Formats: sequence, structure tokens, C-alpha cells
Amino acid sequence: MDYTKNKKNGNIGHMIKEFYINWNYRRPSWRASFYYNCLSFLTGLSIVCTLIFQQLLKTFNFFINYYCEYEYINFILTDLLIYLTLISLICVFSFLLSRICSILSNFTINDFMSLGKWIERIGCTVKWFPWLVALLIIFWFIINVFNIITIYATPNLWCRNRLNVEGRFVANNCRLFEGRVAACTTDMVERKASDSINYVRKCNDLKFLRNHYYFTFVPDLKNKNYTQCTFNNINICILYKSLIYNHDVIEKIRKMNIEGCLRNPPKDIEDFYDQGMKTSDLYKYSQLFIIGSNVTFFILMFFFYFLKKTTQFDGLFYQSLHNSDIFILRLLRPLTPWS
Repeated sequence: MDYTKNKKNGNIGHMIKEFYINWNYRRPSWRASFYYNCLSFLTGLSIVCTLIFQQLLKTFNFFINYYCEYEYINFILTDLLIYLTLISLICVFSFLLSRICSILSNFTINDFMSLGKWIERIGCTVKWFPWLVALLIIFWFIINVFNIITIYATPNLWCRNRLNVEGRFVANNCRLFEGRVAACTTDMVERKASDSINYVRKCNDLKFLRNHYYFTFVPDLKNKNYTQCTFNNINICILYKSLIYNHDVIEKIRKMNIEGCLRNPPKDIEDFYDQGMKTSDLYKYSQLFIIGSNVTFFILMFFFYFLKKTTQFDGLFYQSLHNSDIFILRLLRPLTPWS
């Protein structure tokens, strides 16, 4: 066991020593390669986290206790898609730059002369791709600022309100019926997959639930059989099915003694809010996602400016400031390593 521990300590020590040598004695382009490696790794990690978050939201199994209008769910999904696209582009271009800078740190320019026109292409890539990455980083900063402002200034946009236990039962009944997986929906016309998903997304909108009579079947939590008040119970499912075809029977059903369900259930939206814990799980995960993105961004920017201030890059890559530079180039210049 001591041998294994010493071996691990030796490996870590060797890695630190190797990093020290590379940082201090390799060509300056190695530092740029290391930065772009870090950028591609962290953005790759962000891609994985975003995909997991996006999938959890789309499956309708993980997040259930949020109250959110249909348009706000679409807003979150659109925001995640834009973020994912942006981060993916940064990851791809930064990985490409890390490989090219690593190659340049191992060889002199004379070693590349035999490549002919390829040396021009490599030079063009290593000089101008950082400007493209800088532009994408500005967009990343903008979406980070937008998200951090909206999640605290307009929290309802990120589905902050939380449903109580009764509200979660009602929302789940809606998901069962609208997703055509309830006990009595086998004979109903199948919807297209996209239409079914759109309807299921509406099931956490209390206005939609009220307007479609889902409030008629609310579990009586004081009754030990309250779990029977579900659309997996074919008797209750059939009652709801008859209700949507004949709205006149609603008062009759509300007064019926249905096992596990409340008689005269509440009609107001506010009755389904969680008054104790007011923040939904979806909102908490959104906070973690947004704060994590901002922290990652500022760590990378701190490291970038540290690298830029402490490194004298090869004059071959240096791009000096000209009075004729357009505004966008002046804006991007601080975010590129060669300027």
C-alpha cells in the first residue's frame, strides 16, 4: 500500500515537474496550446452538463414540482440550445488551436518550410482562429450576463414557483393522459410525437390544468388511499375521459365520493402552490447551471490574461494595432493572445 501511495505521489511530482519545464523552457506557443487545451476541456465539460440538463428537462420524469407556463419552458429549452451551440463551437475551434500551437511549440519555422502552401494555411489558422474564438467568447459573456440577470430579476421566467404535493399529483395525471399512457387512453387516437411532447410540456402550467378540468381529481392526503387518485386507476381515468367529452357532468363528479380523491376539490391556482419551500427543483438546477457557467468563464479569462501578461509570444504571430482597424477588431483584440 505504501508502494502504491509513493508511486502516485511520484507520478504527481513528475507531472508538476514536467509542467514547470514546459511552462518555463518550451517555446511560448506551448503556453497558448495549454490555454486552448484548458478552454476545450472545460467547454467540453460544459457541453456534457448542458446535454444532461437538457435531457432531464425533456424526459418529464426528473423535474415535476415546478409551476411554469408553456412559453417559459420553451424559453429555457431555447436558451440551452443556443448555449450548447455556442459552447460547442468554442470547444471545436479551441481544440484545433491547441493542436496547432502544440505542433508549433515542437518545431522551428524552418522545419515547416518543406510543407509548401500548407505552412501558409497553418499560419493563417493560428493567427486568425483566435479572433474567431474571441468573438465566440464575447457571445458567451453576453449569454452569461443575460442568464444571470434574468434568473434573479425575472425568476418566473426560469420556473421558480414550486407545486405542493397535490399539485404534483395533478400535473402527473396530466402527463399520463396527454402522453397517452394513462389507463384509459389505449383506444384514443395517437398523437404525433412532437404534438404529444408539446401537450405534456403544458402539464406544469396550472392555468392549463384548470382550463382542462384536471383540478377535478385532487388526492386527499388525509386518506390512506390517496395514491389511488391517479389516472393509472382506470375508474378515475374513465371519469375524466367522460368529463372532457361532456363538461356538464363536472359538478356531479366533484361531489362524488371517489376513493382517494377530495370531494369538492380546490379550484384556485394558489391552492396548489408550495407555501413552505417556494423554489422548484428546476429553478435550483438552472441556478447551478448559470452560476457554473459564469464561474468557468471568469476562471478562464483570469488565466488567459495572466498568460498574456506573463508571456512574450513569437514576433511571427504578433499582430500590431493599426489606426485603420475596424471597431470589431479593436473590440476583439484584448481577447486574442497575439495582440
